[in-house]
Order: sequence, then C-alpha cells, then structure tokens
Amino acid sequence: PQGTVCWRQPMAASLRAVAWADGLLLLVYPQRVTALDSGTGEVRWDAATPLVIRRFQVAPPVFVFGPFDAQHRVKEAAALSLATGQLAWRQDFAALGADNWGNRFVRIAWDGKSIHFLAEQDQRGYFDVVVTPADGGVTATRPWFRGQEPAAFLSNEQFAFHLDQEGWLHRFRLATGEPMGSTSSPSRST
Repeated sequence: PQGTVCWRQPMAASLRAVAWADGLLLLVYPQRVTALDSGTGEVRWDAATPLVIRRFQVAPPVFVFGPFDAQHRVKEAAALSLATGQLAWRQDFAALGADNWGNRFVRIAWDGKSIHFLAEQDQRGYFDVVVTPADGGVTATRPWFRGQEPAAFLSNEQFAFHLDQEGWLHRFRLATGEPMGSTSSPSRST
C-alpha cells in the first residue's frame, strides 16, 4: 500500500483474529481481547475472558463470544462491554433447562438488534436462539433447519441466510424457519 504508517502495534503470536467495532480494532486471542483505538493505536482496554474464545461476534454495545465449535459441544457464552472491556454477562444456557432448542451452539450472528445463536439438536435439526445484547436474556427460540451444520449463518430482523457446506445459499423467514424464494448455488466449472 502507498502512504505513511500512522501507528504500529506488536501482536502476540497467539492472535486468532482482528475485528472492527465503533472506532476500535479488537485483537482476539484464545482467552483475551485487547481493544486498540483505530486512530492512534493506543490500548483502550485489555480484558481476560472467563471462557475460551472459539466463536465471536461484534454486537454493539458488546463483544459476544463462546467456547463452542464442532469439537466442543456447549451452550455457554459471554459478552464484554465494547466501551470498557468489563464482563457484561455470562450465561450457561444449558442451565436454563432448554434442551428442546438445542444441545450445543454452533454459530453466532448479529442482526443490528439481537444476537442469534444457532443451536443444534441431535436428530431434530437447528434452532435460532435470540438473545438481548445487554444481558444475554433469551427473547425467542425458533425451529431452524434440518441438515448439516452451516458454513455461515447471517441474520437480520426478518430473514436469515444459511450457507451450507456444498456452497448453496439459503434464505429463511425467521418467523417460521422455513426456506423461502429461490436459493443460489455457486458456479461450478468442470
């Protein structure tokens, strides 16, 4: 790139990802998040996390994360305040006794208003678990989709998009969890 270097900041070797949020660059480590001022590079806050970060989502005013992935079958998540780095909430969703909407989380999405955890229930498919960013409270659960775990899960207030492992993009109406309209498949060259 052309131009001048505005600032430089060393990164630890364990850096997993970098995310952008409200003028911050979030450096995501396995059990720590560091927030840098994007204009100056100064550390605004640095916070140890109570859970390992395997999945995360910026969902202003919080950074939501969980220790779940394909090998770690849990329904636990937490959130840090983007303003301060303080723990905003930590929730063990399994303790809510909600086995009817999934026995593990697999993805996190943000629709600009609510956090969506995509939960898998063995033999029953997937569920969309809708959570408030302020306190981690569950506001809705909806049946989702039967089939394999999605490669990506994105959402807004009315629709969700599910990219499957074969490269098909599905659009769903959140009220029913049913596919709607057409789906798109990737161009395949043989």
